[in-house]
Amino acid sequence: MPAMRYLALCIALLLPAAAPAYAQAQADAPAATPPAASSATAADAPSGSLRDFCADRPGRATPPCILDAGHIQVETALDDAVFQRNDGAQATLSTYGATEVRFGITSTLEAEVAWAPLIVDHERGASDRTGVGDLTVGFRTALLPPGGDGPQVALQAFVTAPTATHGLGAGGWAGGARLPISAPLGKSLSFGMTPEVDVVRNA
Repeated sequence: MPAMRYLALCIALLLPAAAPAYAQAQADAPAATPPAASSATAADAPSGSLRDFCADRPGRATPPCILDAGHIQVETALDDAVFQRNDGAQATLSTYGATEVRFGITSTLEAEVAWAPLIVDHERGASDRTGVGDLTVGFRTALLPPGGDGPQVALQAFVTAPTATHGLGAGGWAGGARLPISAPLGKSLSFGMTPEVDVVRNA
Protein backbone atom coordinates (compact mmCIF):
# COMPACT_ATOMS: atom_id res chain seq x y z
CA MET A 1 0.00 0.00 0.00
CA PRO A 2 1.48 3.38 -0.89
CA ALA A 3 2.50 5.55 2.09
CA MET A 4 -0.07 8.33 1.40
CA ARG A 5 -3.01 5.86 1.21
CA TYR A 6 -1.84 4.21 4.44
CA LEU A 7 -1.72 7.60 6.28
CA ALA A 8 -5.18 8.55 5.05
CA LEU A 9 -6.60 5.22 6.22
CA CYS A 10 -5.08 5.64 9.71
CA ILE A 11 -6.60 9.11 10.09
CA ALA A 12 -10.01 7.85 8.91
CA LEU A 13 -9.91 5.07 11.54
CA LEU A 14 -8.74 7.33 14.39
CA LEU A 15 -11.30 10.13 13.97
CA PRO A 16 -14.45 8.02 14.69
CA ALA A 17 -12.73 6.54 17.74
CA ALA A 18 -11.65 9.93 19.09
CA ALA A 19 -15.03 11.64 18.73
CA PRO A 20 -16.79 9.86 21.68
CA ALA A 21 -13.81 10.45 23.96
CA TYR A 22 -13.76 14.18 23.13
CA ALA A 23 -17.52 14.46 23.75
CA GLN A 24 -17.17 12.69 27.13
CA ALA A 25 -14.31 15.02 28.13
CA GLN A 26 -16.39 18.07 27.27
CA ALA A 27 -19.31 16.76 29.35
CA ASP A 28 -17.07 16.09 32.38
CA ALA A 29 -15.40 19.54 32.22
CA PRO A 30 -16.67 22.05 34.82
CA ALA A 31 -18.92 24.78 33.49
CA ALA A 32 -17.15 28.04 32.76
CA THR A 33 -17.89 30.71 35.33
CA PRO A 34 -18.97 33.99 33.68
CA PRO A 35 -16.82 36.97 34.62
CA ALA A 36 -18.12 38.92 37.58
CA ALA A 37 -19.69 42.25 36.78
CA SER A 38 -17.34 45.14 37.41
CA SER A 39 -18.30 47.42 40.25
CA ALA A 40 -15.42 49.87 39.77
CA THR A 41 -16.21 53.51 40.32
CA ALA A 42 -14.33 56.75 39.86
CA ALA A 43 -12.96 56.31 43.37
CA ASP A 44 -11.31 53.04 42.30
CA ALA A 45 -9.35 54.71 39.48
CA PRO A 46 -5.56 54.42 39.69
CA SER A 47 -4.05 57.04 41.93
CA GLY A 48 -1.71 58.04 39.09
CA SER A 49 -4.52 59.03 36.70
CA LEU A 50 -4.60 62.66 35.59
CA ARG A 51 -7.46 65.10 36.03
CA ASP A 52 -9.43 66.35 33.05
CA PHE A 53 -7.74 69.00 30.92
CA CYS A 54 -8.58 72.49 32.18
CA ALA A 55 -7.38 75.60 30.36
CA ASP A 56 -6.89 78.95 32.07
CA ARG A 57 -7.45 80.92 28.84
CA PRO A 58 -4.98 83.76 29.59
CA GLY A 59 -6.81 87.01 30.16
CA ARG A 60 -10.24 85.48 29.66
CA ALA A 61 -11.03 83.07 32.47
CA THR A 62 -9.85 81.90 35.88
CA PRO A 63 -11.15 78.40 36.60
CA PRO A 64 -10.71 76.82 40.06
CA CYS A 65 -8.98 73.71 38.67
CA ILE A 66 -5.44 72.85 39.79
CA LEU A 67 -2.79 71.30 37.55
CA ASP A 68 -1.56 67.83 38.55
CA ALA A 69 1.61 67.78 40.64
CA GLY A 70 4.81 67.62 38.61
CA HIS A 71 3.15 68.65 35.35
CA ILE A 72 3.68 71.77 33.24
CA GLN A 73 1.06 73.36 31.00
CA VAL A 74 1.73 76.18 28.52
CA GLU A 75 -1.20 78.24 27.22
CA THR A 76 -0.87 80.89 24.51
CA ALA A 77 -3.40 83.34 23.08
CA LEU A 78 -2.34 84.04 19.51
CA ASP A 79 -4.23 87.34 19.13
CA ASP A 80 -6.41 89.30 21.53
CA ALA A 81 -7.86 92.66 20.43
CA VAL A 82 -9.80 95.28 22.36
CA PHE A 83 -11.66 97.95 20.36
CA GLN A 84 -12.59 101.28 21.92
CA ARG A 85 -14.69 104.09 20.49
CA ASN A 86 -15.41 107.31 22.34
CA ASP A 87 -16.63 110.64 20.92
CA GLY A 88 -15.44 109.78 17.43
CA ALA A 89 -12.03 108.56 18.58
CA GLN A 90 -11.15 104.96 17.83
CA ALA A 91 -8.41 102.88 19.39
CA THR A 92 -7.38 99.25 19.14
CA LEU A 93 -5.21 97.45 21.68
CA SER A 94 -3.86 94.18 20.27
CA THR A 95 -1.93 91.61 22.28
CA TYR A 96 -0.04 88.88 20.44
CA GLY A 97 1.27 85.66 21.94
CA ALA A 98 0.18 86.27 25.53
CA THR A 99 1.51 83.16 27.27
CA GLU A 100 0.92 81.59 30.67
CA VAL A 101 3.02 78.75 32.09
CA ARG A 102 1.46 76.68 34.87
CA PHE A 103 3.33 74.22 37.08
CA GLY A 104 1.71 71.78 39.49
CA ILE A 105 3.54 71.85 42.83
CA THR A 106 1.24 69.59 44.86
CA SER A 107 -2.18 68.05 44.26
CA THR A 108 -3.77 71.28 45.55
CA LEU A 109 -1.23 74.00 44.64
CA GLU A 110 0.14 75.36 41.38
CA ALA A 111 2.42 78.24 40.33
CA GLU A 112 1.76 80.50 37.36
CA VAL A 113 3.82 82.91 35.24
CA ALA A 114 2.25 85.07 32.50
CA TRP A 115 3.71 87.56 30.02
CA ALA A 116 2.83 89.18 26.69
CA PRO A 117 5.75 89.51 24.25
CA LEU A 118 4.04 91.94 21.87
CA ILE A 119 1.42 94.63 22.43
CA VAL A 120 0.33 97.15 19.78
CA ASP A 121 -1.70 100.21 20.78
CA HIS A 122 -3.22 101.79 17.68
CA GLU A 123 -5.17 105.05 17.84
CA ARG A 124 -6.59 106.79 14.79
CA GLY A 125 -4.63 109.90 13.96
CA ALA A 126 -1.68 109.00 16.20
CA SER A 127 1.40 106.83 15.86
CA ASP A 128 1.26 103.28 17.15
CA ARG A 129 2.87 102.27 20.43
CA THR A 130 4.50 98.86 20.35
CA GLY A 131 6.21 96.92 23.11
CA VAL A 132 6.01 94.12 25.65
CA GLY A 133 3.64 93.57 28.57
CA ASP A 134 3.95 93.26 32.33
CA LEU A 135 5.13 90.03 33.97
CA THR A 136 2.65 88.37 36.33
CA VAL A 137 3.57 85.68 38.88
CA GLY A 138 0.99 83.93 41.01
CA PHE A 139 -0.10 80.89 42.97
CA ARG A 140 -3.43 79.09 43.03
CA THR A 141 -4.54 76.69 45.74
CA ALA A 142 -7.69 74.57 45.98
CA LEU A 143 -9.99 75.20 48.94
CA LEU A 144 -12.10 72.13 48.10
CA PRO A 145 -10.85 68.77 46.77
CA PRO A 146 -9.96 69.44 43.11
CA GLY A 147 -10.97 67.29 40.19
CA GLY A 148 -14.30 66.07 41.58
CA ASP A 149 -17.78 66.35 40.12
CA GLY A 150 -19.05 68.69 42.83
CA PRO A 151 -18.42 72.36 43.57
CA GLN A 152 -14.85 73.63 43.29
CA VAL A 153 -13.34 76.70 44.95
CA ALA A 154 -9.78 77.99 44.73
CA LEU A 155 -7.81 81.02 45.87
CA GLN A 156 -5.41 82.73 43.47
CA ALA A 157 -2.93 85.40 44.56
CA PHE A 158 -0.75 87.25 42.04
CA VAL A 159 1.81 90.04 41.70
CA THR A 160 2.48 92.04 38.52
CA ALA A 161 5.97 93.42 37.87
CA PRO A 162 6.28 96.60 35.76
CA THR A 163 8.14 95.08 32.82
CA ALA A 164 5.89 96.58 30.11
CA THR A 165 6.93 99.23 27.64
CA HIS A 166 5.95 102.70 28.85
CA GLY A 167 2.23 103.27 28.42
CA LEU A 168 1.37 99.61 27.75
CA GLY A 169 1.23 98.23 31.30
CA ALA A 170 0.07 99.06 34.80
CA GLY A 171 2.85 101.61 35.21
CA GLY A 172 4.06 100.12 38.50
CA TRP A 173 3.86 97.16 40.82
CA ALA A 174 0.38 95.72 41.23
CA GLY A 175 -1.26 92.63 42.66
CA GLY A 176 -4.47 91.08 43.79
CA ALA A 177 -6.43 87.99 44.68
CA ARG A 178 -9.19 86.02 42.97
CA LEU A 179 -11.66 83.46 44.28
CA PRO A 180 -12.74 81.29 41.32
CA ILE A 181 -15.86 79.25 42.06
CA SER A 182 -17.68 76.68 39.92
CA ALA A 183 -20.55 74.29 40.56
CA PRO A 184 -22.52 71.91 38.32
CA LEU A 185 -26.18 72.66 37.63
CA GLY A 186 -27.50 69.38 36.33
CA LYS A 187 -25.87 67.38 33.54
CA SER A 188 -25.38 70.09 30.92
CA LEU A 189 -25.10 73.36 32.85
CA SER A 190 -22.65 74.80 35.34
CA PHE A 191 -22.31 77.97 37.38
CA GLY A 192 -19.14 79.98 37.77
CA MET A 193 -17.95 83.29 39.14
CA THR A 194 -14.65 84.89 40.14
CA PRO A 195 -14.71 87.68 42.75
CA GLU A 196 -11.49 89.72 42.56
CA VAL A 197 -9.66 92.29 44.64
CA ASP A 198 -6.83 94.33 43.05
CA VAL A 199 -4.12 96.61 44.38
CA VAL A 200 -2.97 99.04 41.69
CA ARG A 201 -0.70 102.03 41.45
CA ASN A 202 -2.33 105.36 42.29
CA ALA A 203 -2.60 107.24 39.00
